[in-house]
Amino acid sequence: MRGLVFTLLAVLAACASPASLDKGGKGGLVSVKVDERALSQAYAPRRLALLVGVSQFRDEQWRDLRYASKDAEDLAAALRDPTRGHFDQVRVLSRPEETTRATILAALREAPAAGHPAG
Repeated sequence: MRGLVFTLLAVLAACASPASLDKGGKGGLVSVKVDERALSQAYAPRRLALLVGVSQFRDEQWRDLRYASKDAEDLAAALRDPTRGHFDQVRVLSRPEETTRATILAALREAPAAGHPAG
């Protein structure tokens, strides 16, 4: 909604004629105070990560992996660290019941849309 309002204000500003601004009449721009810091934070890029550590496979051609879960957790810690990754949100799926196709797809659907404020 904030994006729509901001876009609408930008369009109105571009379409207003300088003559109407001088007269203060109908169709002129309306002064709006905007907290620029809050606006910048609302539209700042967000860094999201979904890490999947698959340790066990149903297909016998694939060997089970010993450290997939630990590797996913270690990478998540690095991504969350403000001095290294500084990711806004990191989710790890590593237990066997979390690494099914259905669960991974559900986690992707639940993730906030990139570039849009959560909430």
